[in-house]
Amino acid sequence: MTSRPDSFNCQKMTQRSHTLVAEATSIATATSLGRLESIHFLIAMTSDQVSIAGLVLKQNGVKRDDLLSVVLDVGREDVEALRDEIFFIATQLGHTYPGPEHFILAICRGQNWNGASALRILGIDPKKIEHDVYEVLGTWPS
Repeated sequence: MTSRPDSFNCQKMTQRSHTLVAEATSIATATSLGRLESIHFLIAMTSDQVSIAGLVLKQNGVKRDDLLSVVLDVGREDVEALRDEIFFIATQLGHTYPGPEHFILAICRGQNWNGASALRILGIDPKKIEHDVYEVLGTWPS
């Protein structure tokens, strides 16, 4: 399924998540003919030096330029399914609105997301990123 950059529209997100979606959409438009993919969210997270997601990516040596060099153009991602997974994870953790930490958890949890594939190409284990995020949150899914 081909997703327009604006197809991720969702009202019930934190302000930081809205900013993340806007940045990812901008990156998608510049790099992949406007098709929003999970890797675009990871690239956007590397610019966020405040969120748990941005800090964990930095701690694990994930760099924006490295992700940009492996933007994948294989397969198609169902960005609506990613959105559903993000909300599922937020609910599972007892959070009302998803933030960037829920985005990165969803991306790392899914073996077929281009973002998780990009991390593996760079030699970074998505499960380690997922573990580190849960560790910072101090809570684990039930």
